[in-house]
Amino acid sequence: GGALLADARAHAVFGPAGAGKTATLIKHAILLGLERRTPVMLVSLDSSRVGGAEQLKTFAHILGVPFSAVDHRQGLRRLVETDG
Repeated sequence: GGALLADARAHAVFGPAGAGKTATLIKHAILLGLERRTPVMLVSLDSSRVGGAEQLKTFAHILGVPFSAVDHRQGLRRLVETDG
């Protein structure tokens, strides 16, 4: 719920194709970034699909938040540890 969103430093959204991951992530970004004024960065680990990260990159641009695509867990760890 709301307390979980407020207390976490990073959120991971994962599941099968078509499960609503991107929509959920965008709703959280709007809640945290626009409503609560919490810094937000959208990150994609979807390097297996052609254009898999493009939709998220487009949403990040629309929301005016940073976007990064990483292709492995170490890259994600470095990104989180350095705050983008």
